[in-house]
Amino acid sequence: DIEIDKVTVSDKGEGTTPLEGATIELFEGTDTTGKSIWDNDGKADAKIPGSILKVDTTYTLVETAAPNGYAVASNIVFKIGEDGKITTVSQAAEGTDKDQNVIVMLDNAIADITINKVEVSDKGEGTAPLKDATLELYKADSEGKPTGDKIWTNDGVATSTIPGSKLEADTEYVLVETAAPKGYEIASNITFKIGKDGSIETLSQEAYKTSDKDNRVIVMLDDATVIEDIEIDKVTVSDKGEGTTP
Repeated sequence: DIEIDKVTVSDKGEGTTPLEGATIELFEGTDTTGKSIWDNDGKADAKIPGSILKVDTTYTLVETAAPNGYAVASNIVFKIGEDGKITTVSQAAEGTDKDQNVIVMLDNAIADITINKVEVSDKGEGTAPLKDATLELYKADSEGKPTGDKIWTNDGVATSTIPGSKLEADTEYVLVETAAPKGYEIASNITFKIGKDGSIETLSQEAYKTSDKDNRVIVMLDDATVIEDIEIDKVTVSDKGEGTTP
């Protein structure tokens, strides 16, 4: 048999800890588009029965779904030699032991995302933080609209953080301003996608230009409400009784 250990980096940042809830599947060969021959049932520690393996054959381990808050690991390719042992293995994590038929697959936690709520500064150059806006995060449907339950809110602060633990890999989200501060317009929704590797893969153009998806910063700008001047004319009926006069 081959032991498959699913782990993540420990809370203290040293060593690893078992990670439940990941779906790992095994494919014969390197083509992973067909039907898998085994899966781990979401267990952190699982065994591939030797009875389903062939000697002198290459196999690919694929994480098809990561637990919430974690990125999907890279595929691991390994080969069973003529003696029934693992002869080669690629992309496996520290702790893998070919001689003992142990393969370790590591999931990295999805990093937090910084959300900055801003307005155009008083001088008209750059931006300034804007508090008291209510922002909410939802999963996005196929049209980029909010769906399901609210995942997160900013609690009205100008700079806030979406915890990576609330996000899922390979998933699209929409950031919605549900209430703007007095004197400001509600901003357009911002959609973004968390890729399989946990990065911000795409970010819609509604995000303000100072957003930086590589550094996981999303900026939402509120424009001040523009109220046009109202002209007040005080008149009376003209002496001739026709029309008016100031």
